[in-house]
Amino acid sequence: MILPEGHAQRVAASHVLTRRERTMIGGVVAVVAAIVVVLIISLATADRTSGHGCISVGLPYSTGGAKIYRCGAAARSMCASVNQPGLAGAAGRLTARACRTAGLTVG
Repeated sequence: MILPEGHAQRVAASHVLTRRERTMIGGVVAVVAAIVVVLIISLATADRTSGHGCISVGLPYSTGGAKIYRCGAAARSMCASVNQPGLAGAAGRLTARACRTAGLTVG
């Protein structure tokens, strides 16, 4: 294969990035940085879980909801009040599941 004159010199010379190439590289770097920030925030703000005598339960209600986290005597008291007024129906089922996960007695 015959190459044009000066081909070796052009290949050996360093390539200067064009404005379009720099813009594309900047866009890729910005997207990667945004993904890293989202991952860090999601890992740093992870929800609490039920276990080891503590319960964490989200109780949905028609006008909003509540995120409840209790440990020790407060958790045992809440688990004992499942199916009582205020913790009946869906809220009671969710609380009972969290109590069982934590190893606490329900009802």
